[in-house]
Amino acid sequence: MEQDNILKIKYPHPHFKPQANYSDEIDEEGCVDSDIGYLEGEFSDERPYRVECWAIDDVRMATIYFSDRNIKKMHKDELIKYLEDEHLVCWLQDKKNIQCRHIKDDLDISMWAVNVKLCDAKSKYAEIQGEIIPYECIVKKKD
Repeated sequence: MEQDNILKIKYPHPHFKPQANYSDEIDEEGCVDSDIGYLEGEFSDERPYRVECWAIDDVRMATIYFSDRNIKKMHKDELIKYLEDEHLVCWLQDKKNIQCRHIKDDLDISMWAVNVKLCDAKSKYAEIQGEIIPYECIVKKKD
């Protein structure tokens, strides 16, 4: 029997439309919403990820997207440990402010979306380990 030459992807890459432009938007409640930048990489298990950094007023956040294949049933504490063990998030305090949920990316593939509170006006809680590429650099290249 002939073997198909089909590339098997261990873990799908998160697919989201790129940020169209870098701008601060003021919502109906007067909050300033800013898209800051992104980071892409791969965990040690070859699972690709994408980090989107953004802010609302004085709260800076990071949303980490990665395939939930074979880890759909992870609990919040397990996801915190996974991100720590992969050296993507460095916690600066004992309290780890995250929210996690399953979403579908632009190709309708199931992903984890983990929101990490990085800092606010009062304190720093966590840092993303890696260089965040500012969206404004992408916009300037297009001009």
